[in-house]
Amino acid sequence: MRLRRGDVWAVSGRQPRSVLVVSAGMYNDQPIIATVLTMPVTTAGVDESWCVPIGDGDYAVVDRIGYTVKTLFVRHVRSVDVQALTDVNNALFRILSTN
Repeated sequence: MRLRRGDVWAVSGRQPRSVLVVSAGMYNDQPIIATVLTMPVTTAGVDESWCVPIGDGDYAVVDRIGYTVKTLFVRHVRSVDVQALTDVNNALFRILSTN
């Protein structure tokens, strides 16, 4: 399984869901690292300022960045386009930037 930045995956667990992988492949490929940095994917933009459209009616919830254990990834759904990933990066930068 190759987990790549910009891929949407279905994950299992207590609450099956979809996530957008935001960590880079070099990080994700490390066998000693059990997790991948992700953002939840939703079909309803809850808070438009932090929900970024990523195509197909989906939104990445940028302010809920976290991690997902690699063993929970069950199915690759799709890859987002370059512009959507750029929009996610820009929203994440706005959250993390300081004055």
